[in-house]
Amino acid sequence: MSGTLKVQFAGLAMLAASLAAASPVAAAALTCAEFQDTFAHAVPELSPQFGRSVVVSRGSRGDTRELTTNSSVEGRLTCDGTRFVRFEVQLQMPSTPAGRDAFFRVQLAAAMAGLKWSRNRATQNIIGMSSEAADYLRASEERGDVSISGKVERHAGAAGDLAAMWTKTDRTFIVLAYD
Repeated sequence: MSGTLKVQFAGLAMLAASLAAASPVAAAALTCAEFQDTFAHAVPELSPQFGRSVVVSRGSRGDTRELTTNSSVEGRLTCDGTRFVRFEVQLQMPSTPAGRDAFFRVQLAAAMAGLKWSRNRATQNIIGMSSEAADYLRASEERGDVSISGKVERHAGAAGDLAAMWTKTDRTFIVLAYD
């Protein structure tokens, strides 16, 4: 092998090794502790706390923790061992402007924590999903559907999914992690 070819080969090998180190094959699964910490830091003004509730059910997967805040927003965090699985938040309708604002902030914190999104990306997706859900709810009412609701999903690649469901009585937002 000539000297120039050896240098090129060595340079290519070093480049491949650095790329492999910079981009792991699979990201580590998000833990519930990481979700809770990131979530709490994103909305400290709501004083979020996750507590274990006393629930007796069959066939439930994982450990469920209830979200309590100083607002009218209700939430549930589901973990499988230490791994984050799902976060669901609800707001009963009709609601006050303060309640809707708290709901928006909780959605934002959940998307940032559960999908590791930037504030800007989470904001754009939540505003878009809310607008679509409102449009679908309005269309569902106009059609006279049996189940009047507006439902929207966003697939976030390998990170998971988001879902928004609006009815006349409540609004629900879900962050779901992939296994």
